Amino acid sequence: MPYEEAPVDTQSLNLEIQNEDIFNNNFKSFLIDEKNYPPDLFPFKEWGLRELLLAQEYFNHDYKIAKKTWQSIQLNEELALLNPPSSVGIEIGRGDSNEEISKNLFGGGFNFTFETANKKLIRHELAFNESQKVLIAQELIFWEQRSLLIKEIINLAKNQSLIKLSRKEVKLKKSILDMEFKRLKVGFISKPDYDFLSINLSEFNNKLNFLQLNRQIILKNIANLVGVTYEKLNLIPFQLESIEEKLNIITKSFTSDEIVNMQDKAIKNNIDLRMNLSEYAIADSELKYEVAKQYPDLVFSPAYVYEFGNNVWKIGSSLILNDEDRNNIMIKKKSLDRENKLSAVKAAQFKLINELSIVKENFLNLNQQLILSKELIEQNEEYKKQLTQRFQKGFIDRMGYEKNLLDLIQYERNHKDAIYNLIEYGFTAETIMQYPIYSE
Repeated sequence: MPYEEAPVDTQSLNLEIQNEDIFNNNFKSFLIDEKNYPPDLFPFKEWGLRELLLAQEYFNHDYKIAKKTWQSIQLNEELALLNPPSSVGIEIGRGDSNEEISKNLFGGGFNFTFETANKKLIRHELAFNESQKVLIAQELIFWEQRSLLIKEIINLAKNQSLIKLSRKEVKLKKSILDMEFKRLKVGFISKPDYDFLSINLSEFNNKLNFLQLNRQIILKNIANLVGVTYEKLNLIPFQLESIEEKLNIITKSFTSDEIVNMQDKAIKNNIDLRMNLSEYAIADSELKYEVAKQYPDLVFSPAYVYEFGNNVWKIGSSLILNDEDRNNIMIKKKSLDRENKLSAVKAAQFKLINELSIVKENFLNLNQQLILSKELIEQNEEYKKQLTQRFQKGFIDRMGYEKNLLDLIQYERNHKDAIYNLIEYGFTAETIMQYPIYSE
């Protein structure tokens, strides 16, 4: 197999990056053929939770690197099944005696090793366990990238809801300030009081600007995590209200249906725990291999020699002996390594159970807070209707009406906080379990 050069051309790579397109046919085939995405919904009309996760699975660069690493490490399993190297040799010589039939001497032979104690199978078992560890490491990379994306999606939806509330507040404060300016002109309010309201409005404008700037930062993070350019991500609008609704529905469903089974799901699915288990399996295979090394391997050496006119066939055999003291030390070492890996499994499982017990209690408390917040919002909406009716009938003036509306926005903020506190804690539960709650 000849060597082939593969130079890195940064300009070509840049072109490849630019050609990574959410509208191309390769991505379409991936969605429809592999992920059963409805053909009539492609190309995407909007970014939803499902669309972002599917795009990440196809375009994310860390995903691609992890897959290549897995393909490479799998070849170790094939290597482990190969027999030890054999050797072939020839010998040529010439004598100076006149008493022999011929003065020439030549011959050839080869050596091959016969392994005892199933060493080849144990090596394959070890290679398989190591490749499984790499596979789990790949899953961990997928999981971490997915979790980071989910976190940014939650941040984006929360940021957008805060922007909407802030715009409503700024609009009301601006209207109230305009009315206060008229009162200032006729002497109903002092200049310091007016200036205080003006400064307060400026502060809220700054907060709104900060939220809008933060939105751009979050979108750039999402573009990096999906694996597409910021410009191409923005070609499709985000339906953040539907994303918020879906996140809320999924979290509530988890709260009511699945929280009781968190521990079982975590122990079965937690990738960090499975990584510890894979390391234990590797340590066990390494110990098994050291034990097998106690038994010597056999070397067979068949050969043919033409020796001074005589045809000679011969076969030799020998044993490959390992140092007994070294072997005993390695067995003790690998036994201790295996015990340490078992302790690591136990510690990881203990930590997981403790974290989940806290999550379960806090999750139920946050859900109760959301229920109470929803009741307050319903009361708030009823009061707002009554307030509007009183304003329309002339029982209160516009300034009083808008000041009351401004005060009521805090209840909306509190309700949004309750919604996202529960969603974010649902994300915490998902992160600990490493089991997808917020799926496609």
